[in-house]
Amino acid sequence: MLTIVKSTYFDSHRWQVIATDSLDMDSFLELDCRYIVVGDTKHTPPEIEISPAIMTSDPGGLIFLMHCVHPPYFLPKDQVIAQAIPIPTKLLVDNTYPDVYWVEVVGEDKPIIGCGIH
Repeated sequence: MLTIVKSTYFDSHRWQVIATDSLDMDSFLELDCRYIVVGDTKHTPPEIEISPAIMTSDPGGLIFLMHCVHPPYFLPKDQVIAQAIPIPTKLLVDNTYPDVYWVEVVGEDKPIIGCGIH
């Protein structure tokens, strides 16, 4: 889980750059992986939206974008605001490394583009 490093006041809908710190840095440093950073469904207030990000190093000190849907709103220092989901980089699955691929299905009426993560 990622917490904000200083209290933040949202007085408009504008996106703001926010610095975070990890609550459990030791577990992040043990893994050789990338991370998908998204809002935390349990701790991120419903008034806050976070821009998803992918990072390749440890998430401590990460800076990302967030904004308030219904300002004004105040977030205190050390508020849990996001989660970093590890994606192993050297784990073989069916003799390939994890990756994302576009799939395009062309139907009778129109083309449909879908994306699936396994």
